[in-house]
Amino acid sequence: MDLKQLTIDKYETREKLVLSGIWGGEIYKTANLAAGNGRGWLWKTLVIDGDADVEEPVEVPSLEHNVEGSSQGRKPRVRKQKSIRRLTPIDVARHPLRIPATDGEAGTGEDDRTCLQEKLEIIDLDLSRLMLHDIFQQDQVHSEMRQILYNYLLRNEEDSSYKQGYHELLGMIYLQLHTDEREDLGAGQRKMRLRNALCIFEKLMKHMTLFYNETRLIQWEEKEFRPILSTCCPRLYDIFCSDDNHTNLLWLIRWTRLLFMRELPRDYTLIIWDHLFTGLYPVHTLVACLIVVLLLNNYRLLVEEVEDHNDLVELMLHFQSRITSMVDCIELCKMAGNLCELWYTQDVDSMKLICDNFLKIKFNVDREPDREERIDPNRRRIEEKLRRRVKQTLLPKRKTLNK
Repeated sequence: MDLKQLTIDKYETREKLVLSGIWGGEIYKTANLAAGNGRGWLWKTLVIDGDADVEEPVEVPSLEHNVEGSSQGRKPRVRKQKSIRRLTPIDVARHPLRIPATDGEAGTGEDDRTCLQEKLEIIDLDLSRLMLHDIFQQDQVHSEMRQILYNYLLRNEEDSSYKQGYHELLGMIYLQLHTDEREDLGAGQRKMRLRNALCIFEKLMKHMTLFYNETRLIQWEEKEFRPILSTCCPRLYDIFCSDDNHTNLLWLIRWTRLLFMRELPRDYTLIIWDHLFTGLYPVHTLVACLIVVLLLNNYRLLVEEVEDHNDLVELMLHFQSRITSMVDCIELCKMAGNLCELWYTQDVDSMKLICDNFLKIKFNVDREPDREERIDPNRRRIEEKLRRRVKQTLLPKRKTLNK
């Protein structure tokens, strides 16, 4: 059934759509979203509050070595060969460390122009390697994506630096809007698509800047992710956080900055994004709880196959290919949402109960006592490793004796 018509007929308000349709899972039972039927419209409904929020994107200016306009063919791969990238012009009108020009002082704009040129070159390179869908190899799509990213940097001076990952997040948004529309769009309809994509991306990035700032990401791990994991599953906390000689940032950077795009199948990722766009819970807390639930889903794999930090990093960076157990994505989001609510009310006993019941039902695992078992987790892992090696050594001998 068509999602747009279903939503209009069934849900009178956005609140009902959020609570019953998405978090209640009703739209996933009725509407077919597998073929991109209406998801772009759904995201516009959830994120864009009227046309007042959507401003007209400006054109990308033509710069030296970047002679390109949105109406012309792109030339992102034709670049001057440079042995060393020029970070600052050799001849500048003012000292680069000088306080920026005030309103009454005229500035040359030369430094900003060079910086913008470098950003556009990096954006062109990233977009040329975007593999979410074949449409991103089309000149028109590349030009529109480039224009959206340029406008985002222009309108968000506090986050004016472009970082790798922005193009993939925008690509997922753009793809949903593009899939919902006909290919023979007029110029006015294409402009509207750009405006909608820019608005959704901009509102998403207001919550994502935390994950793209390394200092704030470290604080988030220490103050939110680790405590939630420790509350939900002490055994997994021991595996991920007990060793002071390693850092989880090696894998958390990709998990958080790309919102599970590399770790989960596409249909799972899209459903998770549906829930994130509802704004029902703070994104940083919901992401922490989603990661914890994903780890609980693969409890057995983590406990049995992770012997040291190298094993852990290898598994977490190849998570999708190593997944051995996954619940339905709607149930996964519901469980993460419940943990969010309980975390904000500091009802840790209920959090423990939810996770204990999950592990008991799914893996027949009882919660370990929070005392001696957690004194030296490294020693316990070494002992388990030795037990497995002894079993592997003795098994051939037993077979020989039986013969």
